[in-house]
Amino acid sequence: MQDRSRFTGVADTLCQNCHERCKIRCKVENGRLVKTMFYQCEKGAYLHELLYNPNRLLYPLKRAGEKGSGQWTRISWDEAVDTMASKFNEIREHYGPDTNCVGLSSHHKEVTVSASHLAARFLNTPNIYDSNHQCSKGASIADNYTFGARLTWETRVDYGHSKCIVLWGANVTDTRPAKSKVIFNAQKKGAKVIVIDPRPTPAAKKADIWLKIRPQSDGALAMGWLHVLMNEGLYDKEFVNKQCLGFEELKERVQTYTPERVSEITWIPKEQIIESARLYGRTRPSCIHTRIGVDGQSLNTTQACRAISCLMAIKGDIDAPGGNLLPTPTNKNDAPGNKNIYFKGFKNIWWFSRNWRRSSDLEAKRPGYREYPIYSGPQEISWFDYNSHNYLLLEAMRERKVRGLYLPGVNPVVHSADSRKVWNILKQLDFMVVTDLFMTPTAELADLVLPAAHAAETDVVCDTIQGYANSIVACPKVVNPPGECWDDRLIVIELGKRIGEVVPWNTIDEWNNYCLESLKMTFEELKAQPEHKIEFPVEFKKYKNPGWRWNTPTGKIELYSTLFKKFGYDPLPDYKEDPVSPLSTSDLWKEYPLIMIHHRVKCFEHTEHRNCPSLRKRAPEPEIEIHPKTARQLGIKDGDWMWLESYQMKGERVKGRAKFVNELHPNVVSMLMGWWFPELPGPEHGCFESNINTIISDGPPFEVFNGHAQMRGILCKAGKYKR
Repeated sequence: MQDRSRFTGVADTLCQNCHERCKIRCKVENGRLVKTMFYQCEKGAYLHELLYNPNRLLYPLKRAGEKGSGQWTRISWDEAVDTMASKFNEIREHYGPDTNCVGLSSHHKEVTVSASHLAARFLNTPNIYDSNHQCSKGASIADNYTFGARLTWETRVDYGHSKCIVLWGANVTDTRPAKSKVIFNAQKKGAKVIVIDPRPTPAAKKADIWLKIRPQSDGALAMGWLHVLMNEGLYDKEFVNKQCLGFEELKERVQTYTPERVSEITWIPKEQIIESARLYGRTRPSCIHTRIGVDGQSLNTTQACRAISCLMAIKGDIDAPGGNLLPTPTNKNDAPGNKNIYFKGFKNIWWFSRNWRRSSDLEAKRPGYREYPIYSGPQEISWFDYNSHNYLLLEAMRERKVRGLYLPGVNPVVHSADSRKVWNILKQLDFMVVTDLFMTPTAELADLVLPAAHAAETDVVCDTIQGYANSIVACPKVVNPPGECWDDRLIVIELGKRIGEVVPWNTIDEWNNYCLESLKMTFEELKAQPEHKIEFPVEFKKYKNPGWRWNTPTGKIELYSTLFKKFGYDPLPDYKEDPVSPLSTSDLWKEYPLIMIHHRVKCFEHTEHRNCPSLRKRAPEPEIEIHPKTARQLGIKDGDWMWLESYQMKGERVKGRAKFVNELHPNVVSMLMGWWFPELPGPEHGCFESNINTIISDGPPFEVFNGHAQMRGILCKAGKYKR
């Protein structure tokens, strides 16, 4: 690994402050990053403030007092890793491997994901605590059970050549700024943009059509679009006949979703429903990009996304320029979505972890294994990697059936629903280790807090998600990590050795070279390539290859899912109104007359970056977007502090600054998510004051396919905050 302690010059790498992985150019003087000169958003621009923040964790810390007391003792890395190995082994030997657990996140760098899966392998635990449980799981299930591959994810959308781009619940300007530029450059060249979102996002304001949908009624709109396309013949008949299964059954299902009925459900005028469906149906090629607004946080998520997958399927723009693309397989004989074949021959450590199988008896002990087989079940069924059902996992922790927890780069106290509950449960664990850049509210509850290196301080191999996502890139570190900060992967390597596992690598260099073995290239050789990358050819319409079969049981695109039928689920997409909503609980709607959603802004990623001064100046306080008329009725002025209370957590309130938004529906409010205050005293750091997850329940009812709780479209009420 190259020493950068005295380096002066310019270094190129990829920013990993979010999933975009944009190229950045860094100016370094005497081993210190002083400026980022090429970036796509503010997170990259102020990277130096994050790396050299005075509150950065620099040394391993061991708890010296009661949990949450803020009393710590500095220790060596040898003691830290020895303690981890000893405690996790002790728990495993006394109570069984299923009593340990590993957290999963992708915060502040991509390597934490690989580190988490590897740690789970070394600990032989079936339990993954996914803090992103609400993130895109519905779309993953819908796409994979329809096509056998994920197609609505941003790596699978060819915006640049599309003539009609549908952004469904996707605030791309704030969360995917690089792709936002591609999308609106395409619009300047004639592409039409349709945005479906309750909020007037920057993308919505630029769109050719903005559908201001009632939160969480997306499934009804998708079924309404299918009604228009199927009844008016706005689909590719040849593609449907050759590639799709279940067209007639689906057509019969959508007949009840007339524009008039869908308008009543969604609050969108029927004329707009018909106009937008026709624009999408008549314009080719077209593509759809979904994100959290539709694919992760309602009780009807998977079926809404199934309807969207079916829309794409009957349009026929699958794997075509300007459409939604299949992943490029390692070779033409590999079916799309084959989980044992990683992206274009890049042998990621996930591959190493996936190809090691726990015993079926141990897998069956994973919380949610039986209740949610598609999300938490055996790998023959599930498209996910040993993920436990979050609610049931937390209950197992409460009941002391799970006692040990390793959290690399995860802050679930702020990130997860019912924050106070999460706080209390994590505090009672026998042993918890957190690695992070800063002392978060979650880290305050740990027994060991370990200082993590940032992505800019590590060498890592990435698959890009820019363009056609057809590149493997070396992301070299630009500076050395400060103090005694370690790469998360090195922590897990050393943990594995001390536990007694066979670890194939001693260093990060060996890890990186392992990832590239099948490409017959070392990390240094990849780094020597132009822009540190190699690109693979993109082949369109792979389904025309001789002998092609979609990676589904029938070898067809399954509009009618045979696997859903087999597992007892509805094989066709449908819409079900939430059990608590303006339409289903009119009495409660009178008491809680607002619908609560939440949003993000460009300068923050989940719960991160609140302690970066320049980013904090751009969003100094938690905001609550509210219509001026609604605010005035409550005696609230623009900029006043106000509170929200959900029907789920009666008596619990969070506060934020009122921000008047004229275009917002008068019955909808939206709060900026992920708030905690690093500047406030620990251990809480104000994590319950303005964190919307404090007033959201993580309990039932659950989404039927993946078991997540409802986190948007929740009935609430508001008022002026009085100090």
